[in-house]
Amino acid sequence: MEIRNLFRKRHKKQDEEKSDLELLLLKCKQNPAYINELFSQLLNKDLIIITHDNKLPEGQHDLHQQSSVNIVTFPEGQIPVFTSIERIYDKAVIREQVQYIKINGHDLFTMTNGATFIINPYSDTCKEFLPEEIDLWLKQFESRSELSMEKVSDIQIGEPVSYPNDLIRNLSEFFSTRREVLSAYIGWIFNPSANKAPHYIIGIKANNDSKNLVKAACDVAMEALPPKEAIDIVVLNRRSKISDYLMNQTKPFYQRALPVR
Repeated sequence: MEIRNLFRKRHKKQDEEKSDLELLLLKCKQNPAYINELFSQLLNKDLIIITHDNKLPEGQHDLHQQSSVNIVTFPEGQIPVFTSIERIYDKAVIREQVQYIKINGHDLFTMTNGATFIINPYSDTCKEFLPEEIDLWLKQFESRSELSMEKVSDIQIGEPVSYPNDLIRNLSEFFSTRREVLSAYIGWIFNPSANKAPHYIIGIKANNDSKNLVKAACDVAMEALPPKEAIDIVVLNRRSKISDYLMNQTKPFYQRALPVR
């Protein structure tokens, strides 16, 4: 975590540029299907909060080791959070120098239990996160795990009894933005050796086995699932029982359209 005194600087080029996180905020505002991808990024990025009356010297600090940090809040109690220094001064709402702390998103959300956050409150892409949302997403991301494709001897797999329309719609829309995805399948899976109830499994046929693809698809899927409901998402290959079943005994719910010649 980094703390320093900040003076407003006008850099036109920096103001015009947007970080990947800020672009994702814009996507989320236009399409709620990106909400879990956004929160996953917020967990892994360094975020900025405004502070006051801190006695910490400039440099790197571990917030867990400090007795207290005075975080600036809005009159109704929300904590303003910024994705970059420039976003503090959007629309010239703040004109004076401020003191800020740079802190990992996961540390911030877990240490401020029950708080409401507003990301980039002075920007057009501002986003509010309620305590219930943060608590739910923290639990989901901490408990989420990917399925091991090697240990499948006792796995039972079949078609889901009920078709999750919201899940399929969100994933189909997401896959349409990923050129490497050729098709996607859904099944219902139970592994007696795992401490997990029967749940949906999504199989992705893709041009490459991308961990980033699976992680991003999980983020989108969790938005459409009820709390505490699990899901597995895997990239299919022809050497596994799961891949053989999904590709040969089910029809894809998503398939990339062939280019017109």
